[in-house]
Amino acid sequence: MSDIEMHLDVAEDGGNGYQKTAIQNEVFVYPSQIVESNIPKGASKDSGTMNSNDTSALQEFFGNEAFKKRMNVTVYSEGLLRHDTGLTYFVGDNAEKTFNEIEAYDVATNTNKSKSDISLISLLSLIGYYSAKKYWSQYKAFPKEDLNVVVDRLITALPLNEFKRNGVSASFADRFKNNNHTVVLNNFDLPVTVHIRFSYVNVMPEGLASVMALIYDPKSPLDYRNDDIYSHVYFNSPEDRVDITGESITNKSFLLIDIGDGSTDCIISEGLDNNLYSSSGLEQGIGTCAQKAIDYLNAENPNNVRMTRQKFLQTALEGDSSWARVYRKTFEAQLPPFFTSLDDKVTRMLTTYKSNVDFVIVSGGGSSMVEKYHIEDFQKIVKYSTGVFNAPIIVIPEKYSQLLNLSGLQVLLYRMQQAHFYG
Repeated sequence: MSDIEMHLDVAEDGGNGYQKTAIQNEVFVYPSQIVESNIPKGASKDSGTMNSNDTSALQEFFGNEAFKKRMNVTVYSEGLLRHDTGLTYFVGDNAEKTFNEIEAYDVATNTNKSKSDISLISLLSLIGYYSAKKYWSQYKAFPKEDLNVVVDRLITALPLNEFKRNGVSASFADRFKNNNHTVVLNNFDLPVTVHIRFSYVNVMPEGLASVMALIYDPKSPLDYRNDDIYSHVYFNSPEDRVDITGESITNKSFLLIDIGDGSTDCIISEGLDNNLYSSSGLEQGIGTCAQKAIDYLNAENPNNVRMTRQKFLQTALEGDSSWARVYRKTFEAQLPPFFTSLDDKVTRMLTTYKSNVDFVIVSGGGSSMVEKYHIEDFQKIVKYSTGVFNAPIIVIPEKYSQLLNLSGLQVLLYRMQQAHFYG
């Protein structure tokens, strides 16, 4: 093994739809999906296997980060629960370049993230490629020796309902911490082997991560946030308007609704003090609605939709073809039942919470759906539930919402680094 040892700090938000990871503060977003290769062990090759001496190809692969769409790895880890160690996978976008069945989070069956191997395989793969990229950047040479990586700090998160279960966060952390991991990068004529171990793992509830990013500035994590993240506020009347900043909400009580792909966390918080006992969640999200739309379309015409949930949502929400319009209409038809479940949950939480909330904050990848399709009815629900206080609603803009949890994890990671630096 090589004498070269790399040290990394990692923040990871392993979402049902997309893996959002920051390594050394560099952010990567790719689909949360893997597919097992059907190429025999020991003979696995990427369709575009590269010569380890081809400098221009390696520059494109590492320097321009083409690897993000071509992750092809063999994973050895005793931290895997549902897969044998030593199997080969196409990861992220590369999973779609095969005829094999893609493995993704099944939002229809409430798959527990803590028991899934998808996030573990995806994260190990990215760390492996990032480490090879770091070696290439430093030495401008292909790594022909094994690389040894120590993740000094991993900050990650689980959905609230999982986090609250006794022992779940600790056992999830142990899957990283108490096992050695090895990934082999199969894109080259000389495979690259990366050995990974984790020194410290912190597992947070996903909602608390969002709160960190709402209060502190991800670009300057020791300072309070004061930008346009609070630009979409629905006040009850013009007289109620006030300036909202990260500092101003540290002394306020609020309900944070974090709408993800397969789950929705509803966090009661007083500044950074989360009331986990009063908090709750739904085993539903925007991806759940997308999956119901796909199932409906395929029931009407089998194999009508032959794409992943992520691609379906992208087509439905951004496309303008006749197919996109059909997808969008079918997806929109699934939203009202989800909104009804959300309204019922919010009503129960707000009417039974013994204190009053100053704000209701809607974040996550589904926040834009609430603003586009449901904001007027949602205002009525909040007004009914908060009575004379009639709490304003803050909707996190789409450009921030998907990465809000990751931003909060990065804030926490930075503040931990500073605390360690200063002893």
